[in-house]
Amino acid sequence: MVSIDELRAKIEKDDEFSTMPHIASKVVRMVEDPNVTASDLEKIISMDQVLTAEVLKLANSPLYAPRMPIVSLKHAISYLGMANIRSVALMVAVRSLYSSKQYGDIMANFWKHAAASAIVARNLVLAVKGINLNAEEMFTLGLLHDFGKVVLLKFYPKEYREIVARVSSGETDFYQEEKKVFGVTHAQVGALVLSNWGFPIDVVNAVGTHHDEPETEMNALLTLVNIFCSSWDYSFVSPEFELKFFERALDVLKIDEDAWRKEAESIRELLEKSSEVLGV
Repeated sequence: MVSIDELRAKIEKDDEFSTMPHIASKVVRMVEDPNVTASDLEKIISMDQVLTAEVLKLANSPLYAPRMPIVSLKHAISYLGMANIRSVALMVAVRSLYSSKQYGDIMANFWKHAAASAIVARNLVLAVKGINLNAEEMFTLGLLHDFGKVVLLKFYPKEYREIVARVSSGETDFYQEEKKVFGVTHAQVGALVLSNWGFPIDVVNAVGTHHDEPETEMNALLTLVNIFCSSWDYSFVSPEFELKFFERALDVLKIDEDAWRKEAESIRELLEKSSEVLGV
């Protein structure tokens, strides 16, 4: 078994996990500063060629659907707005933490789930009337809610590969297996990381409890996100393990099943059109 204190110590000593990726951290801080202008942001982003290219790629993608091609970083920042730029910068920076060739298809699937979750969370908030959440904050929550899996895979690769194999067979889910093998779950580990990265307490708590019966709108949204991903092959987990809180999630969010299914289908089509730009 693994203690939370042991994991906290490992995370704090690890260069990848102890702090938020540098460029993302800088962009997030700037976006949250009311005195920062779009020109200030452009100067910082333009210093990173990869981030600049990814911002332009995403700005021109079906995810943001510009009417005309966006050819400059300045135009992209103006078109997307500060909040969206924050989301894009975070997505680009976090993607590098999923790029390890050592874990091959597992990391690729984890990234597929993270990217899809971010888009599903954001677009559900935008599309379904009655969901009173911030779309870009939910993008971040979707993107990072399962990050604890990446941490556990890196720290305990043999054990976690075996967990992935059992989950992939459809006989169990990550939450049950992690409790059995480690005594802690990816939800708890993810909450530790996001706390270290300085995320708001409500986001940290939502990540730490996202497999519990949903009581808050954030957790209810994550429940629907995971149901979507397991139903449409954006997850290792079989749908049967995600569906137990479906009705409760709809109830917490005060939306009906018809509205959910309609918007879920639209989002699935959007994801298919955007798969290349998302790297899934």
